[in-house]
Amino acid sequence: MNSMKLSQFNIFIEDYPHKGCYLVYNTLSRALIEIDSIGFSMLHSLGGHKFSTLEETTLQKLQKCGIIVEKDEASSFNAILNAHREKVDELHVMVLTTLECPMKCIYCYQGRIEDKKRMSPETANDVASWIEEQLQRRDAKKCSITYCGGEPLANLTPIEYIGNRISKYCQSKGIRLSSAMITSGILLTPDIADILESIGVKYLQITLDGDKETHDKRRKKKDGSGTFDIIMENLAYLVEHFHVTVTCNVDSMNYESAYRLVDIMASKGYADKIKKMFFGPVSAPFELAKIHGVSCPNTNNKDLVSLSIYAAEHGLNSDLRPDSMICGMLSQTHLVIDSDGGIYTCPAFLDMEGYRTESIYQSDNTEANELADFVLEEECMKCTYLPICSGGCRYNALIEQNNIMAMNCIKEYFSYSLPLLLKAHYSLRHGNVKSPDSN
Repeated sequence: MNSMKLSQFNIFIEDYPHKGCYLVYNTLSRALIEIDSIGFSMLHSLGGHKFSTLEETTLQKLQKCGIIVEKDEASSFNAILNAHREKVDELHVMVLTTLECPMKCIYCYQGRIEDKKRMSPETANDVASWIEEQLQRRDAKKCSITYCGGEPLANLTPIEYIGNRISKYCQSKGIRLSSAMITSGILLTPDIADILESIGVKYLQITLDGDKETHDKRRKKKDGSGTFDIIMENLAYLVEHFHVTVTCNVDSMNYESAYRLVDIMASKGYADKIKKMFFGPVSAPFELAKIHGVSCPNTNNKDLVSLSIYAAEHGLNSDLRPDSMICGMLSQTHLVIDSDGGIYTCPAFLDMEGYRTESIYQSDNTEANELADFVLEEECMKCTYLPICSGGCRYNALIEQNNIMAMNCIKEYFSYSLPLLLKAHYSLRHGNVKSPDSN
């Protein structure tokens, strides 16, 4: 047996679920196990060939969970990153059918963009042709399409056309297709939902920013009227036919109301019907964020963690473990197509000068291509949180450091949030419906 060692990606949480016990979480494998103090001492006293002295069943479990490893993990993760960047046999596309929206949300990051752009039938045809050509060229086995905007349902025709055509193409070629939509939900009536089902849309992301009073102040129509009641009426149908994620954009103005939203969802019997409730910071429009030098000046990370745990306690979030993450901007497989056929690698950069990488009609050489030379710094390669960070968000790096290539380190957030989230996840999985003491 080769020399073995503890994984660099292990997190040890002391005195949980009982005093003298430890939770061990591996950020790469996402395995979460409990060990006693004897097991903890043994893991930290053994090393190299001595791990082979462990009982065979225990050794196999620890290896399977990635708690002990034989290989250099930094090099292995770098290989995973490079494979992700070079992978071409998949295609994940966000299609913006329009930047029009019947709403006027107070924090809309697309407020800087002319909102009259709509994808024409001719462009929709060209987009579908481009997707088919890409799938054929890549010999793709998997394809996903996410329709977004603006409000994508403000221009339904290209969605129907592209959805029908790509669905038939993928079926004929044996390509696994997954379709989703990011929408406000105000236009998503049962009749429209049936159309989306017919073209293979199975996943929906809908935003609610708190209870009725708070949501209607933040996410109202352009005429000033509220949208909460409309969304809730549609949601009753949607949760029975789609995998629905509800997002709540949180800042200091709606933090308390976000808890009331969880209570409302639970009271309506949506536990286990809503795939996930996600609480994220409000991202300020680019120009404002640049002034303040931060993408989220108003949100306390403690608030976001507490809300996630509260939602899980109410059956609205089944998994509190963080996902492994590699920024889509570093990949050749994740692309955003705007209403004119322009191609970006992230929707946050939409219409920003220099960050349109190409179009479905021609390739350009732009600033975004500098990410082809992106390399993780040595400090990142040694970090326990590497698999769930991968150097951080490129958009936030640009805002906060004026350099899209810079590391956007949020180690402080992970150090605070992970013990709380993992204890809550373990507790809920083992039948304890109350949050563990965070002290």
